[in-house]
Amino acid sequence: AKRKQRRVRDTGRPSPVNWYFMRVCTGIEGVCPPLCTWAQLKDGTISLAEVEQFHFAMDELQGKYIEAINNARNSPK
Repeated sequence: AKRKQRRVRDTGRPSPVNWYFMRVCTGIEGVCPPLCTWAQLKDGTISLAEVEQFHFAMDELQGKYIEAINNARNSPK
């Protein structure tokens, strides 16, 4: 399924950033560090197949993080 293009919050216009590539370079704060650099993507050190694998890993880590937060909120005290 094709992902919906992110929009700039203030203007509602499409983001000029290609988050498919930038996400693996920025990581997910508090969940996952950056998995590569922009230079590695540009010079071909990291392949598109690896970028896809990084996305799968980041999605799984983010899902586990959200699940852990929800479990902590819903646990009896």
